[in-house]
Amino acid sequence: MEESKAPEDCVDDAQLFHTPTQDEAIMFFKYYDPEAQMITLLNYTFVNVKDQIGAIIPKLIEWAGLPTGTSLNLYEEIKPTMIDALKLTDSFQTAELSNGDIICFQKTPAEGASYKLPTAQDYYMYMLNRVTVRFRELEHPSEDKHVCELQKNMTFDEVVADLGPRINVDPAYIRLTAHSKMYEKPRAFAITRSDKPKLMDMLCGWVNAPPSDILYYEVLDMPLQELESNKLLKVDWYNAKTEQQSSHKVLVPKTSRMSNVIAKIKELVPEAADADVRLLDMHNHKISRLISADEPTSGYNEYSPLRAEVIPEEEKDKNAVRVQAVHFYIDSPLTYYFGTPFFFALNKNEKWSDAKRRLQQKLEIPDEEFAKWKFARLHPYFNRIEYVDDLLKGEDGPLAPFFTSIDILGLEHAMPKRLRTARRAEMGVVIKN
Repeated sequence: MEESKAPEDCVDDAQLFHTPTQDEAIMFFKYYDPEAQMITLLNYTFVNVKDQIGAIIPKLIEWAGLPTGTSLNLYEEIKPTMIDALKLTDSFQTAELSNGDIICFQKTPAEGASYKLPTAQDYYMYMLNRVTVRFRELEHPSEDKHVCELQKNMTFDEVVADLGPRINVDPAYIRLTAHSKMYEKPRAFAITRSDKPKLMDMLCGWVNAPPSDILYYEVLDMPLQELESNKLLKVDWYNAKTEQQSSHKVLVPKTSRMSNVIAKIKELVPEAADADVRLLDMHNHKISRLISADEPTSGYNEYSPLRAEVIPEEEKDKNAVRVQAVHFYIDSPLTYYFGTPFFFALNKNEKWSDAKRRLQQKLEIPDEEFAKWKFARLHPYFNRIEYVDDLLKGEDGPLAPFFTSIDILGLEHAMPKRLRTARRAEMGVVIKN
């Protein structure tokens, strides 16, 4: 829409608005100020398309209020990804400029000038790539700590370099984790710096996924580069009563074996220093496997549920059969596992009553409660439950002959209240018609 500049008493339609000739075209002019990082639409005018582009310079200087003779750079605004510099010696026609085209101009940057976005092209690219990111602490994933305007094409190092001063932390010690839009929480694995991701990759999570605007950060005890160039494992230390005593982050070279991890644990845990220590891989309240000391660490990461413990002397007895013991209860038709699994040695010549007494002492279960427990042989693949009383046919004989290396000793009893409450919080919503 154009407002006439003719006098209010003008009645001549030809004088109300400029009527362009065949060689004229209307063009719009914007001014970019790199100091203020701002583009302003200044004016429009009709130009003769056969004139040189440089002929418009005096008028642009006047509109922008710049000193006479100021050197200008001109750009054609074609589309966000195409801001092309114009040659002042070309005609508007040669440059293919026509009705409605937009030209952005600015002072030619002085030599040695240190502007963040020195040219209009830089500014347009900045506007195209800008994105607002909400940063949250990984330990407090529901609260925005810092809201920053960043660039989609920033590297990992550039993102943490911007975040570091905001949280008063050396950027080298910052690790980032992406946001899962499906679950509305941090993703399970942190972003790998060595993959050299761009900010947009970190916000999307995977190819063609809708981008999020949330990133989580954590402050490490060591530089992230050092962490990623080694192997970090989280190992929980358990005592003889199957209780977790401590948790340790172990850093070893990527070419290490599990024997190196055990050696680190012996340095960190006093009671492990002179003992035989083993590592266990845990899953779903069961021991999924006993980890060999010769096994490479390559198949594990800091999210792997590893457990370390002293090997009990009773398991070293050649007359003993080592079985896995797990806690379970039945809510027909399903069997639920809970608590901490452990290895238990069944002596080939030991009566079941004596083995039970050792089991009670190991777990420190009161008599009244232990009397309510039931014991069964569980087959790990067929979900078959055979109670010990049925196996022994009421006799108090050895239990070891009834167990193979894959059978599990099941300890059936009610789930402790603290675990029951935790499990209730994890259960899904049940919709009943």
